[in-house]
Amino acid sequence: GDVNGAYNLGLLCAAQDRTPQAEQWYRRAAYAGHREAANALAVLLLQAGDHTGAEPWFSKAAEAGSVDAAFNLGILHAGRDEDRTALGWYQRAAAAGHTDAALQVAMALLRDGEDREAER
Repeated sequence: GDVNGAYNLGLLCAAQDRTPQAEQWYRRAAYAGHREAANALAVLLLQAGDHTGAEPWFSKAAEAGSVDAAFNLGILHAGRDEDRTALGWYQRAAAAGHTDAALQVAMALLRDGEDREAER
């Protein structure tokens, strides 16, 4: 089947709040290597509370070049207080032009600066 078609059907189902069908189409496209489908699948899993299931799909998408997935991995790691790992993903997304990621990098640098000031 057509990988982009499967992804687009996932988008259509998601827009119609047909989440199980959206997940099915995203999963089909993601297994075929569609990076944005992998990111979309991870977002669906995350929204359903499946953090463990979402992370490998975010990773697969980010490794394939999805800037949004890199940003989402930053959020996932920040939520676990894994700040250094989160910053790495934010920096990667920011380098590719993701403005929200750039903001997170700037805020982390400010926090680090304040921490150093507090240590004096």
